Amino acid sequence: MLLTERYRGAQVVGLDSSEEMLEEARKRKGTALWEKADISGWKPPMPADLIYSNAALQWLGDHDTLFPRLLAELEIGGVLAVQMPLSWPQPSLRLMRETLESGGQGGAALGSEELRSELARPWVLDSADYYRILAPHSSALDVWTTEYLHVLEGTEPVFEWVKGTSLRPILNGLDKGRARAVSRVLSSAPAGDLPAAGGRYDVVSVSKIVSRRSTVGSQWLRGATRDSY
Repeated sequence: MLLTERYRGAQVVGLDSSEEMLEEARKRKGTALWEKADISGWKPPMPADLIYSNAALQWLGDHDTLFPRLLAELEIGGVLAVQMPLSWPQPSLRLMRETLESGGQGGAALGSEELRSELARPWVLDSADYYRILAPHSSALDVWTTEYLHVLEGTEPVFEWVKGTSLRPILNGLDKGRARAVSRVLSSAPAGDLPAAGGRYDVVSVSKIVSRRSTVGSQWLRGATRDSY
């Protein structure tokens, strides 16, 4: 694990709400401790020097509250570093939402209303919103987006890509029969007009946020957020 190699004297703790994912993580070399926890309500036993999240916080709502709360769990001068995929408007995600709304027998909806509502909301706010949320409590703050090309290979490239990422919470929220129905719809969908250049590729956008906790307002922030949970 990169963090344990970079900071050999540090205690590194990894979190996941899935026991299956934790089992896979524990197989990898490194000295990190892996714990089952829901980050929406997680609190470290002591203020952290770094909280790093990759492709996780987009699954959680109320970023106006979540991000300041995580920042408040840092030491003064500690860093909150977050990366989230901007995949919500992509065709594969749009097809998932449409399938849940009317992909059942006779055009019926699939899954619970809660699941459909969760998929209907944009998962990541605009960059200006994260600046608004974090700037009052940060001594330094960078918010930016990056685009890169992701090569798609195989006979069902889009399905293979999303089934391990954005499709997982949908399949977990359905019974086995409905999950198979959704998988069939998505796996049979065309890859779209992805350009060919020695293979097919998709343009993937991510939002990146790096915030350093300041002393300004920090005592108020810590008390207010803890009282709200």
